[in-house]
Amino acid sequence: MASRSLSDLQPKVRELCMKWVDACKMQGIDVLVYCTYRSPEEQDELYAQGRTKPGRIVTNARAYQSFHNFRCAIDFVPMVGGKPAW
Repeated sequence: MASRSLSDLQPKVRELCMKWVDACKMQGIDVLVYCTYRSPEEQDELYAQGRTKPGRIVTNARAYQSFHNFRCAIDFVPMVGGKPAW
């Protein structure tokens, strides 16, 4: 399962993301980080979605084409009223 933990990011990326999350909070913006590290196998599974597996296409990146595979990316969603505002 893909990680949601900032501690799974590269140190410099983690530091920048923590500052960004804190800056959002200071502005009254609540965000949910829902993906940080994703294994190459998980990336290929996600890529297959909407192509060779059911579901809608959510990524154009295969394994090793996503910064998630290198622990250098986050996916997030703003929270409104305690619920994700997709």
